[in-house]
Amino acid sequence: MYCIYPRFQILFLTAILSRFIPFVKAQSIRLASGYTSAMGRVEIMYNGTWGTVCDDNWDNRDAAVVCSMLGFSRDNSVSFKKAFFGPGYGPIWMDQVECLGTENNLFQCPRSAFGEHDCGHGEDAGVVCSLDAIRLVNGSLPYEGRVEIKHNGVWGTVCDDNWGEKEAAVVCSMLGFPRNSASAKLKAFYGQGNGKIWIDVVSCHGQENSIFQCSIPSLGEHDCSHSEDAGVLCSPVRLVSGYTSSMGRVEIMYNGTWGTVCDDDWDDKDAAVVCSVLGFPRENAVAKKGAFFGPGYGPIWMDQMKCTGTEVNLFQCPKAELGKHNCGHSEDSGVICSLDTIRLVNGSFPNEGRIEIKHNGVWGTVCDDGWDKKDAGVVCAMLGFQKDFSSAKSSAFYGEGQGQIWIDEVSCVGDETDIFECKSETLGEHDCSHSEDAGVLCSPVPDENIRMVNGYTSSMGRVEVMYNGTWGTVCDDNWDDNDAAVVCSMLGFSRENAVAKSGAFFRPGYGQIWMDEVKCTGTEINLFQCPKADIGKHNCGHNEDSGVICSLHTIRLVNGSLPYEGRVEIKHNGIWGTVCDDGFDKKDAVVICSMLGFPRSNAFAKSSAFYGRGNGKIWIDGLSCGGHENNIFECESETLGEHDCSNSEDAGVLCSPVQDLRLKGGQSSTMGRVEIKYNGTWGTVCDNRWDDDAAAVLCSMLGFSRENAKSTSFPFLEAGNKTIWMTDVNCKGTEDNLIHCQNLGIRKHDCDNGEDAGVVCSLDNIRLVNGSTPHEGRVELRFNGTWGTVCDDEWDDKDAAVLCYILGFSRKNALAKSSARYGPGNGKIWIDNVECRGNETDILQCQKSALGKHDCSHAEDAGVACFLDVQLVNGSSVFEGRVEVKFNGVWGTVCDDDWDNNDAAVICGMLGFSRINAVAKREAFFGEGKGIIWMDDVECSEFDRNIAYCKKSKLGTENCGHSEDAGVICAPEKIRLVDGSSPTEGRVEVMYKGVWGSICYDSWDDKDAAVVCLMLGFSRKGSTAESSRIAGQQDNIVWMTDVNCRGSELDIFQCRYSTLGRQKCSQNYYAAVNCTQDKIKLVGGQTPAEGLVKVFYNGSWGTVCNDGWDDRDAAAVCFMLGFLRENATAFTSSVFGYETGKILMNDVKCNGDEVDLFHCNFTLLDIKNCYHSKDAGVICAADLEKDSINSFENSVSKDKDITRTIVVSASVAGVVVFVVFVIMIASKERGNKNRRNNEANVTNGDALENPSYNIPLYGNIDNSEQNKAAHTLCKADDSDGDYEAILGTCADDDIYTTII
Repeated sequence: MYCIYPRFQILFLTAILSRFIPFVKAQSIRLASGYTSAMGRVEIMYNGTWGTVCDDNWDNRDAAVVCSMLGFSRDNSVSFKKAFFGPGYGPIWMDQVECLGTENNLFQCPRSAFGEHDCGHGEDAGVVCSLDAIRLVNGSLPYEGRVEIKHNGVWGTVCDDNWGEKEAAVVCSMLGFPRNSASAKLKAFYGQGNGKIWIDVVSCHGQENSIFQCSIPSLGEHDCSHSEDAGVLCSPVRLVSGYTSSMGRVEIMYNGTWGTVCDDDWDDKDAAVVCSVLGFPRENAVAKKGAFFGPGYGPIWMDQMKCTGTEVNLFQCPKAELGKHNCGHSEDSGVICSLDTIRLVNGSFPNEGRIEIKHNGVWGTVCDDGWDKKDAGVVCAMLGFQKDFSSAKSSAFYGEGQGQIWIDEVSCVGDETDIFECKSETLGEHDCSHSEDAGVLCSPVPDENIRMVNGYTSSMGRVEVMYNGTWGTVCDDNWDDNDAAVVCSMLGFSRENAVAKSGAFFRPGYGQIWMDEVKCTGTEINLFQCPKADIGKHNCGHNEDSGVICSLHTIRLVNGSLPYEGRVEIKHNGIWGTVCDDGFDKKDAVVICSMLGFPRSNAFAKSSAFYGRGNGKIWIDGLSCGGHENNIFECESETLGEHDCSNSEDAGVLCSPVQDLRLKGGQSSTMGRVEIKYNGTWGTVCDNRWDDDAAAVLCSMLGFSRENAKSTSFPFLEAGNKTIWMTDVNCKGTEDNLIHCQNLGIRKHDCDNGEDAGVVCSLDNIRLVNGSTPHEGRVELRFNGTWGTVCDDEWDDKDAAVLCYILGFSRKNALAKSSARYGPGNGKIWIDNVECRGNETDILQCQKSALGKHDCSHAEDAGVACFLDVQLVNGSSVFEGRVEVKFNGVWGTVCDDDWDNNDAAVICGMLGFSRINAVAKREAFFGEGKGIIWMDDVECSEFDRNIAYCKKSKLGTENCGHSEDAGVICAPEKIRLVDGSSPTEGRVEVMYKGVWGSICYDSWDDKDAAVVCLMLGFSRKGSTAESSRIAGQQDNIVWMTDVNCRGSELDIFQCRYSTLGRQKCSQNYYAAVNCTQDKIKLVGGQTPAEGLVKVFYNGSWGTVCNDGWDDRDAAAVCFMLGFLRENATAFTSSVFGYETGKILMNDVKCNGDEVDLFHCNFTLLDIKNCYHSKDAGVICAADLEKDSINSFENSVSKDKDITRTIVVSASVAGVVVFVVFVIMIASKERGNKNRRNNEANVTNGDALENPSYNIPLYGNIDNSEQNKAAHTLCKADDSDGDYEAILGTCADDDIYTTII
């Protein structure tokens, strides 16, 4: 009998009792719309839906319970009423809450029934929880007050001696507010405290994470009274979308939500208050109107501002009532705050102007003697702009200043953080006039509300703007270079030479089209300032999406037909000029392409004015780069401007935007669908004009011979479901790169993936000879046109794995053959002493002797036996499904003619499962496959170890339909659960030496349970370790003890444990587990990381409709399954096959950071307006999510703590009733399970009585009848004494070992 250990009993009762006390975790309660995580509107989850709490009778005792649930202190919890943190939405779950303050859970407090109330959301309750170490007291708002800290359990104040902005910044940071908005308050500004004064004369730098990290005397020592209590004002204000932190759109936080300020009456006095709040000087603060820094979104909190300029906070200024206005976001206010020591004056934009510095309270200019790019870079960095691409301006470019000239002969290295760190004359000494005033043009920090998408580099792409929190495109009506100039400036590039692109040049976008009829002059600071149609109004489609190409400040390509090629031009002293082709080569081209943002690989030099002659200056001659430089100016060359060239020698480059190249879906590395990598994404090539000449170029790029290269669209090449990057490729066959061939570039096409181009390259350097099947034979290699063999010294299965991979077979189970097993060759022996790791892609990558050097004869020729891959598809666990085999790179099914349990045993064995109890399934038991049917009339013997060697029809020859697809159900031989009340729980047993045995409970924990559950096809997450006691069975076999898993292993035998063998357990307690069934799975994919998405809801599995399905939804699915969110790819149109039954979800809309697909927005339950042709699928990145294992450990730990509380609070009578109820259900289920087990074709008892089934899994079986039978069988059926290819290694010592 299976006895539940007390810990399991507690967890199980929790699941029952949760129907009556439904909220036991902090995850069931949250604070919303607070200024920090310690405050906000109270929201609880009930029946899977978040809702609020009404403030009737709401007080500090109720707040204490809420804070305690969330991990904060109960002490000093403060209740807030009347939707102080803003009204919520949805249901109001609680009303009339009356806690004592000591409860562990809000649901234990007296209250109205769930959902019963007489409230509106204007009465939503809130709390402010006290941090254990610090709090603000007696302020009128949650972000201000007297500072109090807690020490030894006692709250006390801080003395204001030395109390200033730096100290206030640390306190505000501790409380979750910005540092730069902190204001220090002195002399008990927020009233006098009482009791302890803990800190005096505190001294902070301003960047500390805690006030206790600042310099302070001993706690409790002071010479103060409470009339000196320190306070802070942490004003929630910020600047958004500015070029630097000192400028931007003004936003304030109110009721937990950021909003903007309307520009009615907005002036420099209002700006002065904002700048002062943020720590900048009030002087020279400049107000900006008309959404100068772009429109915001959300609420507009303030209007009609009328500050005097002396207020300490914007809230103190006269204004309209908060939230009342008559404005739109086109009237959002902004400011430009002045730095204390440096400013730009008289520029058209905030990022340019005459430089003025402040010394002794007086502003003055800088003389341009020696003024250069390095000096300009330091100034721009001081002002918060990008140091790179800054331009020095001289000769009073921005007009003459007046008054002092403070600095002359400035000489910066370029890495200084302040102009005063650079060398210069003594301040105030100079020989200049204001006609020599220096200036700068700085490169702005990119605006976060605009981006370029799908460009070849970061300086080009489709224009997208953010409005109301959503990205959208811009229509190309009236789109020109003036518009492009504004976009480039917003993104930190130069306005000069910006080029507008129309007609979805960078591919069409999707979603919103926010702008149309844009008509910029080119001088605007923001695209939103340009004349245009109303936001969101247009008459366009995405085939009219606008794009831009921004010019880098120092280099550009001119006159090419595509953006990644052209004549090289560089800019010096503000003038563009060309590069002479004397000595110009590939290394120079590599550096130029890298500067422009293209890959260094596949850069090509062009000479003799290949892209036409330039005119004007020739700046560089004799260029000589090493290829590793980051900038062309780091390379050796003649002095700038000195040359002996004409423009007929202008140099050019062709920069391939293709980052990588590969073949996919073929039988081997020599054939497949052509895929290129661009912008980090793999895509295909359309076969328009694709021919053998193009294939020859492609094969040459991959290192194969051009000879006999064939273009193909063979059916064995899997159809892609990817972006199509190139089309109309027209090669001569002699080019070095596809980019050199005529093509339409990486842009538009009229193809689908059914037209993907493929190649078969000639592999003329390796073959298998003299085998009885194409999968095996003597290994021969060709060098210098001559075939030769490989010597078997050091030859092993790792070497064989590499050979099989090269030939297109599976690496798995590859067998090395020695001693001329396939007959001796003749002629050359090319390689000896081969030592591969097994993961190489070419035999020549392995360690080996020099070619042709050996000490062997052909009696030692090496051979290999290769095998096919197999997978199970569409089963409910990893142990069952439709059988698919991979041949020539393509998965196909097996026809069920002659399909029986012997065939099923071979499949199960190939997959690492037990051959025992393998059950054959016919007539598409696991659903019909699609595509090719590879095998028919399969007849395997009990000794076959791979389906490739079974008797069968010729591959691809069949007379079946997919209604006859074969399937199998395998028994998990290594591990099983017994005596449980359901398939997901029970005592763990492992098989060792053909016998099942238990595991001791010693050291058994949830990480061990996670590995067991994964092996059994269940989820790691939620798995729990239990124990089982078998009374009176002292002779129960125990194979393992002291198991210690990390939780990330794929097999329990990968964990640490004591030596395998018979063990004894104290008190007869054995390891057990309780696993959870995933509510999501992938089916129809080639790997566990891809497939059609199925979800489990209300007891049924169903699919997901692809309406709105995108990569963010795929990220949530992949995370649930334990894979990385990154690179998760969404697929639509039933790429992974068609399902039947229910469609359970539709209109899924995830953010991408959810931990569960059910946390996203969606429509649920038996969808009627969708079809299985629209079933959604995903491909996940193969690496496991790093945090996926740790997450279940943390959640289980929390569950245990909460469970103790629940059980203690439950009545004894209730527990007894529920336990009896559970035992009755468990008994019934066990009976059902026993009936199902009796229906199995082969029982464990049959297996133990039949030696031919009892193949040992681990180690050797010595002196047993089974071993003698197996050895006798080996001797009888193996005339050459080499039976290992079929069953195992036969040896003279009567020890039989299987191959696993």
